[in-house]
Amino acid sequence: MFILPAVIVAGWVLSWWGARRVRWFLPFAAVVVSVLCVVIGWHAMGPPADPRTVDCSSSWACTDPGSLYVVAAGLLGFGCCVVLLLLTLVGEALLIRRGCRSEPVQPDTASMRPASAAASRSRPGPGRPPGSVM
Repeated sequence: MFILPAVIVAGWVLSWWGARRVRWFLPFAAVVVSVLCVVIGWHAMGPPADPRTVDCSSSWACTDPGSLYVVAAGLLGFGCCVVLLLLTLVGEALLIRRGCRSEPVQPDTASMRPASAAASRSRPGPGRPPGSVM
């Protein structure tokens, strides 16, 4: 019952080392798988049995527990996906906000010239009058 949510969480954690598309595709794919688990498990239960016609004390006692585990796994997986999608939204917003703050400022190119280039401009070379610039 806990295998599907565990696989979803493990895949989500590993997806943060992948591309951004993987980070968003994985939870949505997991939602589809979770909903399919609920639908398949619900249909596998079959029609409800009448406890009076079958030798059961209640209708829950007449239900196959294997299909209930599939439904429970799908519901837990869906809940995990909703939580992980919200965490992904928050994480992406923090990454974008941090990325905007750390954009490099364009440096002043004049202050980055080597000293030898600045000195060579101030000295007149052969055939140049003093004070001329290259």
